[in-house]
Amino acid sequence: MGWVDTTNQVPTVQYGVHPTSLLNISVGKSTTFTDPGTAKRKVTMHLAVLSKLMPFTRYYYKIGTQGGGYSDTYSFMSPPVAGTPTTEPLSFIVFGDMGVDNPQSLPGIIADAQAGKHHYGVGVGDFAYDMQEENGKRADDYFNNNQPLHALTPFIVCPGNHENAYNFQQYTFRWNTNPVNTGLLPANAGSEVAGQPNNWWFSRDIGNVHFTAISTETWFYSQQKHVKDDMVKWLANDLKKANANRKQVPWIVVFGHRSMYCSCDGDCDGAATTVKKDIEKLFYDNGVDLFINGHEHNYERLYAVHDEKYVSGNGNLVKNPAAPVYIVTGDAGNREGHEKFSRAQPKWSAFRSNTFGYSRLTVHNDTHLYWEQIMTDNGQPKADYGKVIDTMWLIQQHHGPYAQKESQIYSGTVSHVTHLSKLTGLDGPGHKNVYAERV
Repeated sequence: MGWVDTTNQVPTVQYGVHPTSLLNISVGKSTTFTDPGTAKRKVTMHLAVLSKLMPFTRYYYKIGTQGGGYSDTYSFMSPPVAGTPTTEPLSFIVFGDMGVDNPQSLPGIIADAQAGKHHYGVGVGDFAYDMQEENGKRADDYFNNNQPLHALTPFIVCPGNHENAYNFQQYTFRWNTNPVNTGLLPANAGSEVAGQPNNWWFSRDIGNVHFTAISTETWFYSQQKHVKDDMVKWLANDLKKANANRKQVPWIVVFGHRSMYCSCDGDCDGAATTVKKDIEKLFYDNGVDLFINGHEHNYERLYAVHDEKYVSGNGNLVKNPAAPVYIVTGDAGNREGHEKFSRAQPKWSAFRSNTFGYSRLTVHNDTHLYWEQIMTDNGQPKADYGKVIDTMWLIQQHHGPYAQKESQIYSGTVSHVTHLSKLTGLDGPGHKNVYAERV
């Protein structure tokens, strides 16, 4: 558990399973991060480890200092034991590309957290726009704005291109709560970050899902290119191990910032091809079920795709595909606004929407995964804020390498949603760009 404040006193967390009986105490450690900007602004960062937690249990806690004051009481769900059935479906909030300015999804995301609609969170990069601005105060603003979410929701995240300043230092130090299993950043990552916990790429089993985080930025920034080969080698080994563990943890979900597949503009050509060239075969050979990314400031759900070809899926169902499903969810809202779909929609694209929003991922069991896209666009009718505009059932009854099986390929005409109202029943006037064009 991490937090930032202005004190230098001993950080402490009181926690327990009852909100009025916080009998456990964790004494943390403090470090000082100096922003590399002109003011050399110093930030005191606290980190405490909460140990011996019972699995999949709601814990209540307060943060503070020994002999000092404490925060209000918050709560979170501890992670389930890998491979152990949970008492209810695992639910995750997923979003990317949320800024301090124009965070149109934030009220909806916070409302979901406070209503207990998700247990955990996945952030696919580009936080604050940009964390290093105003000598790092921008990062403070972001986390202060998002505190009602993060105080209730354990997150796993990956870096995006907007974290690149000063060799990703703000990201590396601020997101030090990522549950990394990749040791420390190596010397070739750069002296500014070497020796810090490697939150650029890592993996974590949460119940029946193996999550793998990657840094797509290792392909595009000189500071990170030094470690790209290290990451890809690690990824190959991580996915191989995860695939060998399917009986215990059947789902494999990979997330990163940039697209491997999309259809909006030039991002879907050169940059996507660069990433695909190195890792698409790893996904196929190890049976990755789902890849999630941001970067494009829109929403696009794809069917099962491999080697630039549609494999299977129709409408809101993808059943026993022989290739991964890809989803772009980079539209939480920031100062750069929307990213238009300037190209015709290909066969492998199921649904596209040029509206602000965020996503929910619900893992019902070892074979059924449900996805929802929630619209939070202030440019749409006010009554439609928070409504679901897209859904998908991903059913996989035969987890494993795709070369070993045949997909249940839909033999009829592949359908795509042609207008929002036909999918969700929204029928009021004034909807703009909430549709998927077909040619």
